[in-house]
Amino acid sequence: MEAALQLKLMSLLPDLGNRRPVRPNRSWNPVMGCPHLCTYCWAMKLIEGKLRDSPKYRNGFVPTLHEEDLERARFRPGDTVSW
Repeated sequence: MEAALQLKLMSLLPDLGNRRPVRPNRSWNPVMGCPHLCTYCWAMKLIEGKLRDSPKYRNGFVPTLHEEDLERARFRPGDTVSW
């Protein structure tokens, strides 16, 4: 990202004093699927094609919590996680 644009975007954030905004260094989402079924959804098209036989999508695109992913999550101290 261009430095001037980044500075402009940073100026729009609330004043955090001496603290810097936190940027996640890991992502994690144990829920697969979506209830909206948008016609333009790239994820649904991926599931209908390339990921059709994936065990994580055994329920199709119905939102499903994969509890095994909760147990497998391995984060280190200091990790900032987004979901």
